[in-house]
Amino acid sequence: MKAPADLLIDQLQSGFPTYLRSDVEVAARTMVPDVRYGIHFRENPSFVSVGSEQLRLPLRHGFKPRTLPSSPEANATIEAAIAARHYDGFVRQRSVQPLVRSREIWTIPYILELASDYVIEILTELEDHYSEIDRANLRRYVADNPAHLALATARINSYWNEYYRTTTKNQAISTYPGFRLLTAIAGL
Repeated sequence: MKAPADLLIDQLQSGFPTYLRSDVEVAARTMVPDVRYGIHFRENPSFVSVGSEQLRLPLRHGFKPRTLPSSPEANATIEAAIAARHYDGFVRQRSVQPLVRSREIWTIPYILELASDYVIEILTELEDHYSEIDRANLRRYVADNPAHLALATARINSYWNEYYRTTTKNQAISTYPGFRLLTAIAGL
């Protein structure tokens, strides 16, 4: 019988391309798993397409990196992707820069998840580093995953409406970072 942390690692690996699964295990084993929190997934749509593979991104989990490297090296990028789905917004925010600097297409769904986060500091940091995102990968990803973009759009609208609505939506399009990110993505 597998230990609870091993079961969580197995689930975490489903959010990465097959060729990275052993690297994901190595990265996850350097982290501190909160087995009480576990790992949570969205019911629908829970899978995204990256190349010919279907990935199942975690909604939230409790794998906390001890430190988060800021280099674009493979393991640092994997650790950043894992951190991007952590339940702590500060941990998610630290994942922005390593992810946007990556040239790997599999990082784009994690970036899109961050773009639809409710924590405004994450949106602001992502917007500040938007120019570093590989545009060809982003364009290809959103073309292949319109349901994921639609979900991100709905989340951005919902979070703005719930937490940041102080202006009309027309005014918010130029002031709320989530809307500005959507506008940039739409302009690809």
